[in-house]
Amino acid sequence: MGLLPISRLWRGVRMVVGAVVLGCGALTAQIQLAVTPSPVSLEINQSRRLLLSLTNVNPAANTPIQHGDVLRFYLALGDSSVTLIDDSLVLGGKVFHKGDWAVDTTAGTQPVTLVYQGPDQVWPALESVAVSVELSPPTYTTIGAMVLRIPTDGRYSGFEWQLNVINIVGPDLMPRGDPGPTGLAGVAGAIGPEGPAGPQGPGGPSLVRKRDRTDRHRRFVSCGGIWIRPGRGSSRDISRAARPGPRGRCAGGANGRRRLPDAIRPARK
Repeated sequence: MGLLPISRLWRGVRMVVGAVVLGCGALTAQIQLAVTPSPVSLEINQSRRLLLSLTNVNPAANTPIQHGDVLRFYLALGDSSVTLIDDSLVLGGKVFHKGDWAVDTTAGTQPVTLVYQGPDQVWPALESVAVSVELSPPTYTTIGAMVLRIPTDGRYSGFEWQLNVINIVGPDLMPRGDPGPTGLAGVAGAIGPEGPAGPQGPGGPSLVRKRDRTDRHRRFVSCGGIWIRPGRGSSRDISRAARPGPRGRCAGGANGRRRLPDAIRPARK
């Protein structure tokens, strides 16, 4: 077997290198999608909504997205499940417009299916489309999965099935921001009804008036110019004997005086 001419050998090398360069160029021009969930983790017994975003992260991509392209999300989120898919999609950038993307729910909520209905055009780098779903809250800590399925005709980079992980954790592992400022004081509430009467308190100390040593030296009673000091007689006898009669004199007797009881003695001046 003879040797190949040098010219033919170099021709063959150039063909192989050209094929490799073309292949690499095709790969660098593919649409490379990145999946971003929001929130980045789900909280058990709390998370009820999830936003799934798709962004082309290849700045050299020049492969067009075609009318009818289908992108599917398969979600495995523990015991959580998708209960509703929002029809209104979120668009980021200037290329995609309202109506270019639609949600296909003919197969239900699993998988979450997006269909491109706009014209064939290049999917520029950093342009995004996102879909929001409602969830039944997960009830235990686990590692969830979001699997993106892409078309396989070579316009999209990567494997047909692309796995993305999302954690399902408790509140102690969720990110927390700085506490906000204290809010304004609320208005005072209405006055409630009067409560029941309480039990009666204990009685206070009794106030006993001490007998004064001067109690026995009572004041004199004047009647008709005669001063009478109570003796052993009762207050009843004193009041009867000292009652004034007509003309302001004591009642009783021819002299206008009444005999005082033996117990009542006239007072000396």
